[in-house]
Amino acid sequence: MPAQIHINEDSQFTSVHIDGAVSVDDLQNFLDAVLEDVAFEVNWPQLVDLRGASIQADGFSLQVLLNSIYTRYRPNIKASMAIILDGSIDGELFANVYRFVCNIPNTELFDDYAQALKWLMSQSGNTPAYLLKHPNSGTQNSHQHPEEKRA
Repeated sequence: MPAQIHINEDSQFTSVHIDGAVSVDDLQNFLDAVLEDVAFEVNWPQLVDLRGASIQADGFSLQVLLNSIYTRYRPNIKASMAIILDGSIDGELFANVYRFVCNIPNTELFDDYAQALKWLMSQSGNTPAYLLKHPNSGTQNSHQHPEEKRA
């Protein structure tokens, strides 16, 4: 499945990456699995990378998914959330994500991975050491994902 979760215990944050074609049912199952994952910490900031994602859905099923995110998933996340999009995302999905971000506290939308990560860590006060050493890393490493750590 093109959806992955990375739990970074050292920096105390979670990264979700969705890439390629994915169905609404697959996304719903993925979000349910994230909430049930014993390593998942609801108090850690969350980075959601949707660059390259293509959600296969009609208008109704997309609204069902967004409703689930509003009512079940996001209320269980106690920390800030940064969402990353790029130009490859379809217009309707972009509009829905934008409305989602506007209506959810402590959630911001970005088009640059490094900037999203910096904002997210500034919200939590847990800036990873590699960002402190390389504050201008910007887009040079924007395609890389944080290292996954699990207990």
